[in-house]
Amino acid sequence: MDAQADGGLLRFFRDIPDPRGCNALHPLTDLLVIAICALICGADGWVQVQQFATAKARFFKSFLALPHGIPSHDTFGRVFARLNPTRSRHVSSPGHVRYRKIPPGS
Repeated sequence: MDAQADGGLLRFFRDIPDPRGCNALHPLTDLLVIAICALICGADGWVQVQQFATAKARFFKSFLALPHGIPSHDTFGRVFARLNPTRSRHVSSPGHVRYRKIPPGS
């Protein structure tokens, strides 16, 4: 995993409690990052999220742990069904996102 990635996008997900407890094969941050990237790129459902992740596996392996490879669509569905949206709300809170000014002409 890329050390810089841990300080970037992944830092927003560190405090989200994993509803699976200690028997999880795939790190929650891996599932969250893959799902968000897939949804931004137009995935519509967990099968398409898995297909996207499989197609982009080399990219994701460059900065995610993925100790057991790409999670299945069933894994995505089960985990996201159990996430508590009120405990995860801080992830998308504007106070947690820092914007950079882009200089004119860039």
